[in-house]
Amino acid sequence: MNSKGKKGLLCLAMCLVWLSLCGFEGLDIETTAGVGSWMDQLTGEDIEEFKILEEWEDRVLANIDDYVNVRAEANGEATIVGRLFKGDGGYVLERQEGWTRIRSGNVEGYVSNDYLLFGMDAYEQAQLELTLVATATTSGLRIRNEASTDSKILKNVEKGTKLLVIEEILAEPEEPAPEEGSDEGETSEESLEASQEEALVEGEDDEAGGMSEEATGEESPEENTDTPDSEWVCVQYAEEKTGYVAAEYVTVQYELGEGMTMEEIKRKEEEEKREKLKQQLASFQANGNEVVLLAALIQAEAGGQPYEGKVAVGAVVMNRVKSGHYPNTIAEVIYAPGQFGPASNGTLARYLGGPSPSCMQAAQDAINGYTTVGSYTHFRRAGVDVGGNSIIIGSHVFY
Repeated sequence: MNSKGKKGLLCLAMCLVWLSLCGFEGLDIETTAGVGSWMDQLTGEDIEEFKILEEWEDRVLANIDDYVNVRAEANGEATIVGRLFKGDGGYVLERQEGWTRIRSGNVEGYVSNDYLLFGMDAYEQAQLELTLVATATTSGLRIRNEASTDSKILKNVEKGTKLLVIEEILAEPEEPAPEEGSDEGETSEESLEASQEEALVEGEDDEAGGMSEEATGEESPEENTDTPDSEWVCVQYAEEKTGYVAAEYVTVQYELGEGMTMEEIKRKEEEEKREKLKQQLASFQANGNEVVLLAALIQAEAGGQPYEGKVAVGAVVMNRVKSGHYPNTIAEVIYAPGQFGPASNGTLARYLGGPSPSCMQAAQDAINGYTTVGSYTHFRRAGVDVGGNSIIIGSHVFY
């Protein structure tokens, strides 16, 4: 039976059960028998699937390898307001023919249905692509050594902490209640004393394995449970370290990513570029030679220009080093975000292994103070209007 058929069957059966329990007049024996017939067809897996369908019926998952555009209107020519990337999910706001209006993070707009998975299809794909995460719903959540409140506490975590799920452990079936008069139904003074001793041991575990109630400022809710055979979740709480948390005090779900607006994407790209340049600068400062670095920049920017043009590029860098308005080292000037394109697009790195002899000489001359552009600190492609105070050398204008 497909997902839609199962959902219809489950909804109908649950409605009939509800009606029968409400005691509506007009429900005859045949209807009650029909409820039983419908319920006989339901398995535990069906019930679990119904819960999943209810949770995912208004959710979507991006069905892509890279990203899909989110548009302001339901057509392929509309303004792009954001993007969903692989692993991103969202909520359905409106379904149209061929398009769905969704909300994901701060992005709200239309996505072509060709690039979305819905409902159970989205859930099944999430199982393959995404990480199952347990989020603590209470402060002082205890991570234990075993799936038992009697086991050692490894760590306490705060509300909202996310933990990677390794395995979900279901509760053991309850044993049938003992018959009246049997020994199993009696509670002796010895067993009561044993329970009290176990509670004392539990308090000792707090001191040995994790923060106590006094340390966290509030009592862990686990100690109030009367059902030792509760459900547990095996989680990873540190690198190569796992433990168990009571399922009652976490929410377990697949960690869907969220879409990004175009402004958020731009900020992220700029931050990544700054971080990349920062790493390049740190690497160069540890192992580099500034003459080679300047020569590599000259070759990347003016490798095909006359010698005066090569020196001019080097002089622009050295004028910045001396100006007081820029960083005071060659490396910091070159790797400053947004200044020299070859530093951020990877071109510079290709020449660090061996700049040409003429570029090496131009770099050394510029470092020694030789300049063909006076104190100018900028250059662009010739033809760009930069004002009256400028010099054109080769295909560059310096100002």
